[in-house]
Amino acid sequence: MVTIRPAADSDASALAGVNAAASDAHDLDQSHFAELIERHPGLIYLAEAAGSVVGYLALLRAAHPSVTGRNPLQLWQLYVIPTFHGSGVAAQLMSMALDHARDHGHDVIWLGVSEHNARGIAF
Repeated sequence: MVTIRPAADSDASALAGVNAAASDAHDLDQSHFAELIERHPGLIYLAEAAGSVVGYLALLRAAHPSVTGRNPLQLWQLYVIPTFHGSGVAAQLMSMALDHARDHGHDVIWLGVSEHNARGIAF
């Protein structure tokens, strides 16, 4: 069973571990995630399975010139460790992103993807 919850300060190390396992950005350490959680309270969520963090979602209140909306929300990062790819964890995190957007009056949610991120582009 997977549970989704807001990230706490004490989760920074686990988020760095997920990022290292799931992306090419191995330079993002615990301090990066501690700052992210502190600067964006209530916008960072994690997925847990059997007591381990297996994925995370980072949202930002951010506009973009190509996105129209009164109150846009950026789906900034969504990572799941490879052993949980295809398990539905990413779908649960995405559902949380949409619930958060609705609950907080965001009228648009947008995603920007690196040209090197084939999984993100396919999504």
